[in-house]
Amino acid sequence: MSSNPITIKEDMNFLDYPNWIVSNKETSTVLRLTMKNDNGFYEMKSPEGLPGRFDKVVLYFLIYKMQDNPIKSSEVVTTRYEIAKNVLFQEKNFSKTKYDRIMLALKRWKAIYIKFEGIFFERDNHTIKYFSILDFVSLDKKTNKLSIKFNDQYMKQLEESNFYRMINFHEYKKLTRPVSARLYEILTREFSNSHLWCVDVMELGERLTLEKRFFPSHILGSVTPALEEINQNSTMSISFDYDKKRLLCIFKKNPSIPPIQQPEKA
Repeated sequence: MSSNPITIKEDMNFLDYPNWIVSNKETSTVLRLTMKNDNGFYEMKSPEGLPGRFDKVVLYFLIYKMQDNPIKSSEVVTTRYEIAKNVLFQEKNFSKTKYDRIMLALKRWKAIYIKFEGIFFERDNHTIKYFSILDFVSLDKKTNKLSIKFNDQYMKQLEESNFYRMINFHEYKKLTRPVSARLYEILTREFSNSHLWCVDVMELGERLTLEKRFFPSHILGSVTPALEEINQNSTMSISFDYDKKRLLCIFKKNPSIPPIQQPEKA
């Protein structure tokens, strides 16, 4: 993969209503997530356990390969080694355990079922949408060739959507905390056209898919270190404040500082 920044087109509905969850366990046993608003509800479920941060990084890499391919096709041909090399970028030697974890990620994306009941936004309207992500996965153990077929309607949604944001894959995969990765997605969505974002602390906890969010302190305890990791590993520079009286989390995008120009030598 090139060292140049690689961006991935992501439909904003999947940034508002994530197709993965933040979990304290790498192999989560959570099978279902539901989120509601005034227009309807969002639900995703899977008998294999809902995808987590690692699974989403794998999916983003595969979407990149799809979107970067000049030959339009819904099938990706790769290897577990190529996925590991680009997803587990801090490691050089990949064990069977790592390859098995990649196969679990693909198994989850094959099994997941996503339902937007009246809250999928497109063309200035809220609609009903049902999604699958992958149609099939095939691994040839003799050649190690891995064939992955995306669902046609899912890929069509990503390709044709006018309601999207671009995710910087190099920055995203550096975020080792699941909360950091999820918050990065949310901030990418919210700061595309604004420098200030205020959100109710309990709503933020729901959007982060935090398992423990009974009190504001639970949520704030996760947000602060997540934002520190984002600021350290991305081009984002975000300051954070909390209004205890109104229970509001206040995020502010700081202006980027241009590099200092050194005087030319005579």
